[in-house]
Amino acid sequence: MSGEVIVRVEGEDAAAAAETLARIAEEHLSATLCVKPALPPSPRAGERVVDPISLAAMILAIPPTALAVWDIAKRIEARRKAASLLEAWRTAPLPTRIRVTVETPQGDVPLERVSVELLLASADADGSAHQ
Repeated sequence: MSGEVIVRVEGEDAAAAAETLARIAEEHLSATLCVKPALPPSPRAGERVVDPISLAAMILAIPPTALAVWDIAKRIEARRKAASLLEAWRTAPLPTRIRVTVETPQGDVPLERVSVELLLASADADGSAHQ
């Protein structure tokens, strides 16, 4: 057998024990012994342990989550305002012989065919999105 064998050694004279084990592994197995520190004791039943990597990942996930929630709330408000604006425009007492169009990224669209999404897209293209 050749390769690397990993051993964890703990106790008062761990270094000397590791040397002895390494020499024996070299003689009998033609293997290199890799000595690693002992694993921390496992938590007792019912004892909770916080994984630092999971905790760090959770903490790093909070700002993007907060921004996403804020963005969703902002978009909902923009949709509500756009819908209200379209309804007000469509029900305004305008003269019958006029034609109203809205400039959009797809070109001018008659007011009666403008959707909330199209109105928001035209506001985005104009640089004044969701304000």
